Amino acid sequence: MNRDILQRQQLARQFINNTVKRTIETSNDLFETLKDGKILGEVAEFLNNLNNNSNNNNSNNFNETNFNNDLDKFLFICKNFEVPESLLFNENELQSIAKFDKIVSCILFLSTRPGVLALNRKFNFNITRTNSGNVSLHSTVDAESKFREFSQTKENLEDQINSQTNKSSQLKRQISNSKQFEQSIEQQKLVNKQFENKLEIIENEKDSKQQQLNNTLKNENENNSNNKLTLKHVQLSLESIVKDENICKLLLQSGLKSLHNSPYANSANFFANNNNNNNNNNNHNNN
Repeated sequence: MNRDILQRQQLARQFINNTVKRTIETSNDLFETLKDGKILGEVAEFLNNLNNNSNNNNSNNFNETNFNNDLDKFLFICKNFEVPESLLFNENELQSIAKFDKIVSCILFLSTRPGVLALNRKFNFNITRTNSGNVSLHSTVDAESKFREFSQTKENLEDQINSQTNKSSQLKRQISNSKQFEQSIEQQKLVNKQFENKLEIIENEKDSKQQQLNNTLKNENENNSNNKLTLKHVQLSLESIVKDENICKLLLQSGLKSLHNSPYANSANFFANNNNNNNNNNNHNNN
């Protein structure tokens, strides 16, 4: 594709962008955008509004006409602005890439018409029509350079907006994380407080149990001391009893020995034997 065709397409694209406030970035985008006719319908309505501002009677006809589609609107405006019949196109040509240059020529010619030329000053280029009806291009400034500068500025602004959006999102996440962290700290403080309370209860119970144990040990020690004393007393009593028993045995033995050696020992035996005989006789009589 030669330079002249590219420049023509760029100028047509800029005219469309500024007319309907769109951003068509490439020639391929221009073809895809135009082929359904919707953008051309918007261009027609925009140019009709120019006619309303200039009190052109053709605008009344536009507003009173029932169009079948957007392409019919555009062709109506082209005829009002005296675009040559040879540059007009139908729906099949609009959708054919082979006829794309014809559509571009029609748009460029339309942009040179009286009432539309004021728009061209916004694009920084002039489009003029020769006596033969052909469209010639005369750039007053480098339109491509301006467009690139505009695109670059737009990209820079979009990058800045995206960057600020990302920073804002990061800040929001940080704030959210900070709030969550603070909530976690507060929850942990509550848990720690609960553990401290439980620990205090446990310590108190421990002290109470220890005191009870000490008291029990003290009581047992006292009881053991008392038991030892009681046991000592019992032992002493037993020793005294044993001693008394031994003394009694000695006394008894001494008494028996004295009695045996006494002159009355035989008489005592006599009485003892007599008493036994009497008992035996009584038992026999009873039988």
